[in-house]
Amino acid sequence: MTNAKPPRRFPPPWQVVVLPGGYAVEDSTGQRLATFYGRADAHAARLASVLTLDEARRMALNFAKLPELLNASSRSRAAKATAVEQEA
Repeated sequence: MTNAKPPRRFPPPWQVVVLPGGYAVEDSTGQRLATFYGRADAHAARLASVLTLDEARRMALNFAKLPELLNASSRSRAAKATAVEQEA
C-alpha cells in the first residue's frame, strides 16, 4: 500500500486579494476560493446585518491560513499514530 496523496485541488499558498467592498482568497493558481464582503461604516453594517470591512478582512486572512492549519493538524495526527504504533 502506498501513502501517495492525490494532488491538491487548491494548491497553497492561498493569498488574500483586495476587492472593492471586500476581500477574496485565491489559491496559487489564481482560482478564487472565497469572497468576503463588508461595509466601511460599522453602523451601516450593523443595520444591514452584514460584516464590516475589518471583519471581512480578518475572515479572509483566517480562511487563507487553512492549508497551513490542516497540514499542521495532519502532521500532529500522524505523529500521534506513529507514537501509538511504536508503543504497541
